[in-house]
Amino acid sequence: MRYSQEMNVKIEVKNRRQLLYNKMRRFGEILSQKETIAYIIVGTLTTGVNLTAYYWFYNISGISNLVSNAFAWIVAMLFAYYANAKYVFKPTKKGLVGELLQMSKFFTARFLSFLVEEAAMFVFVDILCVNSMLIKAIMNVVVVIINYFFSKWLVFNDSKKRGMSWKLKRNIESSNYQSN
Repeated sequence: MRYSQEMNVKIEVKNRRQLLYNKMRRFGEILSQKETIAYIIVGTLTTGVNLTAYYWFYNISGISNLVSNAFAWIVAMLFAYYANAKYVFKPTKKGLVGELLQMSKFFTARFLSFLVEEAAMFVFVDILCVNSMLIKAIMNVVVVIINYFFSKWLVFNDSKKRGMSWKLKRNIESSNYQSN
């Protein structure tokens, strides 16, 4: 009886190790995609634009924390839309109506992530008196991650270009990994 329990534990450990290996392999595949690398570069540049604009509005111009954050967000959002559309996701041309729809999705998604950032800036800087640039930098990382998923799956998701919906593609990929 004890031998079979030990074997079950060894099999369970082996299965967990294989699952971890598969997840790490998938993460490596995601990071090696050109789109992901381009997004990391554009996200880094957007973060630089955002931090520079915030620093200028807050520390040099003397504008209040939340207003400075809002102005910096507007500057960074305009830069991010252009850079993501041109260099990262490269959506197919959709005409004026399609472009306006895409822009409205982009601005809506970015506004939601802005609200997350604005709430954090208010709590940590205005209430808890934590260093504004530190919180701004941390929140930029959080916002870049949120915005990637919004951009990838909502804003620049061109189902004709990709050939299938992302949910279907994800389900197919996960079933392939489970069978391996």
